[in-house]
Parts: sequence; C-alpha cells; structure tokens
Amino acid sequence: MDIPSEHLPRVRRFFASRAKSRKASTVEALHAALGSSIAFDVSMACEDQLTDDGRAPPHDPGGVMSKDYRYNQDGMLGYLTAVRFRLSQKGHTFTFNAAFVVAALADTLSQLKLRITKATT
Repeated sequence: MDIPSEHLPRVRRFFASRAKSRKASTVEALHAALGSSIAFDVSMACEDQLTDDGRAPPHDPGGVMSKDYRYNQDGMLGYLTAVRFRLSQKGHTFTFNAAFVVAALADTLSQLKLRITKATT
C-alpha cells in the first residue's frame, strides 16, 4: 500500500505518538488508534501464548489444539490460564471451567479464539 507523500508527515507523527517506548510495536500502535476490541485482544493473547509455549509462528488457524499444537488437558489448562492473564492486562475478564478446557482441546485455533471471545467481557 502506497501512502501519498502529503500524508507521510501525519502518518509518521501518528506512529511516533503511539510508540511510547522502543518496544512498542506497530500492531500495538494501530490497536491504540482503533480502540479496544475483545476479538483483537483475544487473538493477540492466543497467538502470543502459543509462541511463548514454543509453538513457533506462523500459527495455522485450522490447526487442532490437541493434535497439531500438542496440548493435553494439563497443558490446555495452563494455556488458558496464561491467556486469561494476558486478557486481564488489557482490562478484560475471561472465565472458563473444566468443561471449557476439555472442549478447547478439540477446537481449531480459530474455533478456540471464538470460544474465548464469547467467554470474555
């Protein structure tokens, strides 16, 4: 996507104003501009946790959590707990129970993100 040259100074100021530290990413800057979105926060929390759990990106949205991402019930409980913590850092509340953990194992990554989004306020 080409940005017209007359808009470049404004675009640069936009990203500079959103990048409060050297670690601030473009995604975080765009997210700040777009406002809070539960679905976006859930997606980012899920993707980041997969990476932290050693599942290297790119993550397959059609990958099954138990088969393709190799989670068992204990691992899924840990994953969901970490996702809950990540979402709480964004001001969201994600609640789940034992049945949610078992059901999540059979979900694809996309289905799990939707399931988590529906359980998040």
